[in-house]
Amino acid sequence: MTILRERGDEVALDTDADAALDYDYRLRVTLESGEAIIVGPVRATAAALARSTTIESVSPNPSPGRVTIAYTIAERGVATLTVLDVAGRHVSQLVSGDQAKGTYQAAWDGTAAGRSLPAGLYFARLSAGGRSVVRTLILAR
Repeated sequence: MTILRERGDEVALDTDADAALDYDYRLRVTLESGEAIIVGPVRATAAALARSTTIESVSPNPSPGRVTIAYTIAERGVATLTVLDVAGRHVSQLVSGDQAKGTYQAAWDGTAAGRSLPAGLYFARLSAGGRSVVRTLILAR
């Protein structure tokens, strides 16, 4: 289970989930008062939730180096996930190949061809199923 910070919320992502299976979760939530409550069971099917091809999150952002990119593929097909610099030049290829409908994660360590890249603005671009989605990411060294 990976906890991501997205738009001010904490999001739990089950990175070991199989997109073909159903899952039941019980969530333990701690309120600001310190009181703990249990929510659930919550039923989820990763593949059923994949309604559109999108980049769910880039975390942490800004980052001193390593980032995790959570993304969703809406239908089986060839997917590519690349990192581009501000001039639109290809920096790194993270994913390239056939992927089933579902939610995935890829990591980028802030390097290209084995060398650390300078601090600055970069872009994660996901292309799949005739759709292309871009999210910004900032390296803050």
